[in-house]
Amino acid sequence: VNIGLELIDPPRTVRPFISRLHKMMGLGMTVKDSFVNPLSWSEHIEKAAERFWITEIQAGNIGISDDSVVKITANGSSDVREDFFDFIDGRQHEIQCVKVNVISEEDRDNACSIELRRNGVAKLYSETPHILYPLIRDGLNSEIKKNKTAPNIKSS
Repeated sequence: VNIGLELIDPPRTVRPFISRLHKMMGLGMTVKDSFVNPLSWSEHIEKAAERFWITEIQAGNIGISDDSVVKITANGSSDVREDFFDFIDGRQHEIQCVKVNVISEEDRDNACSIELRRNGVAKLYSETPHILYPLIRDGLNSEIKKNKTAPNIKSS
């Protein structure tokens, strides 16, 4: 049985926290990392946003020769997707993180900033309209299922 765990204001590293929880409660579980494509994850949020733009894409494992790879960060004040993919020019790459700005119908006066990471972590940098929480959560769950990676907590 696979279950998910959502932590609000989590400790800096989660593994020691889960280990202590396991010791205290005697839970039979293991922790397994989940990996998703943050860009695909962000598309779930974009579908429901009034206005949406990606201000930063961090990518690694970009092949520049047979035995060399490079990491890059593309950032700007407007959407950087087109420039990022023009620069990548079809090379193999692994997107590590995207930072998005969202204006929702619920709060048209303020943009909220969200960082989505490859390991399934979402960091919210500003007041986030509650309408976005299920989109962030459901988008992550959808990406985990699509990639057939196990959620962070697996019962044993």
